[in-house]
Amino acid sequence: MKSILFTICLFLCFSSCDSNGSANIDITGNWFSHRNTSRDVNYYVETFISKDKFYDYNTFSGLSPELNYEIKEGVLYKTSFNNKDKRESGAFERIDTNTFSLKNNDEVIVFKRVMKGITLEDFLNNKASGDDYWKNFSKRKQKFEN
Repeated sequence: MKSILFTICLFLCFSSCDSNGSANIDITGNWFSHRNTSRDVNYYVETFISKDKFYDYNTFSGLSPELNYEIKEGVLYKTSFNNKDKRESGAFERIDTNTFSLKNNDEVIVFKRVMKGITLEDFLNNKASGDDYWKNFSKRKQKFEN
């Protein structure tokens, strides 16, 4: 009986880690940059993270090109869509189910989950028009700035 329990415990330990020893970290969803310590002024950016892609949207540059990503040993890496340029984005830390941070040297970016309204994911998956997404984005941005 002890060997069965030991085997189950070992299986659970190994199944919760990927082949690189990192815990399986799920950051999928819609997020906004709540705080960035490297800037004097925070500007509002929304991010949709699928199982393997990052999409950012802000008022200055609009929708950025998609980036592939992976998390290895607790560090987030983003790569260009052609997988040629790989860049470390920072050490991942889960704060709670609706908040995580990335730390890279002295820079810390805190992301909070978008909790309501039409999201970037809705727009990208053709579940909402660009105008409808823009209205919801603008409301969230205004709330963020006040």
